[in-house]
Amino acid sequence: MAPLPCEVTCGTRIYVNRFAHLPLIRATWIVAGPEKTVKSASGWAILWALPAMSRRHFGALRAIAVAVTLAPLSAFSPSVSWAQAAAPAAPAGAAAGWYLTPSVSLTEQWDDNIFRTSSQREADFLTRVTPGFSAGYQSQPLTLLGSFAFDSEIFAEHPNLDGAANGKRAGLQATYLPTRNLTLGLKSAYTETQTPSVLNTITNVEQGRAKATQTNASPTASYQLTPRMAADATYSYTRTTVGTASGTSTSGTSSTSATVAGLTTVTHRADLSLTRQLTPGLVATPDESTPTTPTPTVAPRATAADLGAVAYGLIVSEFEGSPSITSHTLTLGWTHYFTALTSVSLRAGPRYTEGAINPEVDAEIVHQDRSVRLSLAYFRSETTLVGQAGTSKTQGARGSLGWTPLRGMTITVTPSWAQTSSEVSQTTQSLTSQDITVYAADVSLSYQLTRWLTAGAAYHYTRQEQRPATIEDNIVLLRLEIAYPMRLH
Repeated sequence: MAPLPCEVTCGTRIYVNRFAHLPLIRATWIVAGPEKTVKSASGWAILWALPAMSRRHFGALRAIAVAVTLAPLSAFSPSVSWAQAAAPAAPAGAAAGWYLTPSVSLTEQWDDNIFRTSSQREADFLTRVTPGFSAGYQSQPLTLLGSFAFDSEIFAEHPNLDGAANGKRAGLQATYLPTRNLTLGLKSAYTETQTPSVLNTITNVEQGRAKATQTNASPTASYQLTPRMAADATYSYTRTTVGTASGTSTSGTSSTSATVAGLTTVTHRADLSLTRQLTPGLVATPDESTPTTPTPTVAPRATAADLGAVAYGLIVSEFEGSPSITSHTLTLGWTHYFTALTSVSLRAGPRYTEGAINPEVDAEIVHQDRSVRLSLAYFRSETTLVGQAGTSKTQGARGSLGWTPLRGMTITVTPSWAQTSSEVSQTTQSLTSQDITVYAADVSLSYQLTRWLTAGAAYHYTRQEQRPATIEDNIVLLRLEIAYPMRLH
């Protein structure tokens, strides 16, 4: 009898383990602010700095504090947040039924370069309130999960940037098992933001303030061919639109910025892969068990084993007012588990884009135990930048350290480096820089005070080097989130 599949989200990718005797350990723990999906932490505003705020800002903050206190009585829901790991809408292993998690978060944020300029930098405090909800249905063959959240923001020194709904996020996920060997899935998401850089999840390229929207839909199919072999098929549709600048510097002087102009990009991606267990192993020993701490998850100890994979990818990128670009990739993958707690993986092959051949590489080393998780990854690929016509070559490295010193407390440190070079000639609707190098560092702490209340703090630093200038940004935040999971009939 073939084992049931299970999956875990790792960054923006989904890794599927269809071998019941293989403990799944590839999970990336991401602490994301309300505007960040891959970058952890989007800002700060220290509570003891409240006296320095304007009277208007402080009055709004007091009203928001009252709203947060009364939030559990409302039907609000979570955005991507620190509390979700501790309060999912459909807890693992729970009985079949409907689940609802209303939530609201309060973020005090300080940003020393809100317009992402290389000179005449302007800093500001902002208060962000994020109400929302997640709801879903869970059963053995069918799982549905929907979510929605929006950001209301108040700026202390730039009231023209205030908005009742500066950011919106909605998502829908579905998984269906028509047979034991077949798993069907669907993921769709909508994001609206005033900071387009949060959509550059691979390159971390910073850009100025402008309204940007992104819609994504991705159906998947996975079939267990044999107990040691599985096949996957995935299609992804992504549409990104960037409007004109939503705010301008009050200094009135021009300075070099990564601000983008209006452009719509549509990306179609199809992937086919075949994965096989090459060597036996990873048989769990009875003296280990999954810990009760929320993060990180640790699989049972096991003996060594190897997995192999072959994959083909087709990517078609369409740009408003510019020719489309087609890419083909053919890669071989190998993953070696030294133990269930330590693994190394490598995926590499050629990428063919409009007559040019370049390498496609993705490598990662992961180690974790009951309280610490370490990872180091390197990638080399091709991607698109928000607001830029054409594809770009990119390579980079990312490290991650996750530490759980106490039950309910998680400390995460994530340094990264990414280098992006334009693959095609630029147009008037794209960034003027041909080469961009981004150094980033994120430090975050979250602590689950109660079952429904989580506190967090984070710091984010970015240094973006591009001709003719350099853009730096420091963001610090404090955050409280209330999330109250409940089971419905």
